[in-house]
Amino acid sequence: MSCRCLVAFGFVALSLSGCNSPKLPGEIGKQAGESLVLINYVDKPGHGTGFLVQGENKQLCTVLTVRHVVPPSTKLQLQTPDKKIWKAENIKPFPKQDLAVISFKPDAGSCPYTTLSLGNSDGLIEEMT
Repeated sequence: MSCRCLVAFGFVALSLSGCNSPKLPGEIGKQAGESLVLINYVDKPGHGTGFLVQGENKQLCTVLTVRHVVPPSTKLQLQTPDKKIWKAENIKPFPKQDLAVISFKPDAGSCPYTTLSLGNSDGLIEEMT
């Protein structure tokens, strides 16, 4: 597994664990897997990953990923957990963070996929084991 995947899974695990309801590692893995999106480059070799999250527009599916996965002028295809391939409609990189949001339009009127709810990391307490 690449370093990018490990970083992405770590980010999601921290976000999913939240402060209010601790989850077992298997629960976190299952929930993350249901929202995992493979990001493929159409015009060059390589790929990355992202996670489906709740977006502002309910007619679009929203994917959160790291900005370095979506370099400028790259054409992207997104593969959802059901193995369907989607064309990226909009790519919005965040200039001061290594984050980007990608959206695509599903066949249905609203996004049919399981999304992750992101937690607030301000209340996390690091425990040494």
